[in-house]
Order: sequence, then C-alpha cells, then structure tokens
Amino acid sequence: MRLKRCLKCGEMFHAYRMEQAYCEKCLAEARSTTIRERPCRLCGKQFPGGPRAWYCPECRPIRQKEAAKQRRNGPERPLGSLDHCTVCGKEYIVKSGRQRYCPDCAAEAVREEDREASKQWNKENGFYEKRRLSPRNGVKICVICGKPVQAAPSSLGAKCPYPQRETQNRTDNISVGQASKGKGERVTLAVGFMLGALGQMR
Repeated sequence: MRLKRCLKCGEMFHAYRMEQAYCEKCLAEARSTTIRERPCRLCGKQFPGGPRAWYCPECRPIRQKEAAKQRRNGPERPLGSLDHCTVCGKEYIVKSGRQRYCPDCAAEAVREEDREASKQWNKENGFYEKRRLSPRNGVKICVICGKPVQAAPSSLGAKCPYPQRETQNRTDNISVGQASKGKGERVTLAVGFMLGALGQMR
C-alpha cells in the first residue's frame, strides 16, 4: 500500500495497486458514466453524449426526420425475412431495420464497435498525447516528510536524509547479485542491510 495524491481532486489516499492514480471516490465517478464531450457529425459542435452519440440535440431532429422519411418509403428488408450476419455469414431472422448481426455475434460485435468509437474519439481529441504527458500512476508522497516524490526509486522524498539510490543498489545486490549464495548468508546480508539503513535514518 502506497500513499499518493489523487490526480483529479488532489486528496491524499492509500493506493492498493501500483498503477492507481485516482482515489476511490474519483475512480467511482469516472466509471459511473461514459458521457463525454463529443463532436456532432453534422455541424461539428461539441455536446455531451455516449460513445455511440453522433449528433447534437439541435441536429438530432433533422436526422430523425430523414430516418422517418426512409421508413415511409418502406423497409429494404421486411421484418421476418432472412439476411446474413456481417461477422460470421450465418443466416438470421431480421427483427429490426438496423440489425446486422446474428444473435451469437451481436454482443461482441457491438462491444467492438464501441471500442473502435472510443479509440477514434481519443485520437481526435488528443487523449493519448495528454495521457503520455501526465503521470499515469498518480503522485507518490514521501512517507517521512510528506513531499511529492519525483521519479524516485522508493516511496521517500528527494530531500529526505535517507540515501535512496544507494539503498536501491544495496537491495538489488542482495536480491540479484547474492542469489546464488546460501539461505543463511542471504539472511545475514539482509539483516545487516536493514540495520545499516535504520542507522542512517537516525
């Protein structure tokens, strides 16, 4: 468990996973909805909508009138007729005008469409670039002085009296370089390392 500062609200929280960047409250809020600002495909205006929302509230009635006009002209595929799934090619009974998949492929095909729509939105709105420039694992906090840790190899702040790099090197030497030695000798080295570290912290 590691002490971190939430990237969204700035509150301190204990992270149970190394990659956790948000507190539990902000994490729950982010997962509670998929509503985001999205561009209208007709006028280009930004509006709040889900992954499959294509048109803003102003343009949506226009598209609905066009769809109603097409319905009045008669369906291209009558309900109850047979068509072929665009994924597996198997025949299925048409139950709606926009149906394209058989019952076996429908669930995964719709999820794949949502994933592709999400990727497209992320690409168009610079999401990946923003994520690359921002810390993805949250802001780690020193357990001794309470200051933020900037790319430090441990949970201790850069200005703490504890020698981080030397301590990390010692740990690596014990866990890697001394791996071939006997169990008793490794325990002796580990105890000596811990005593030395405690002495430097005083």
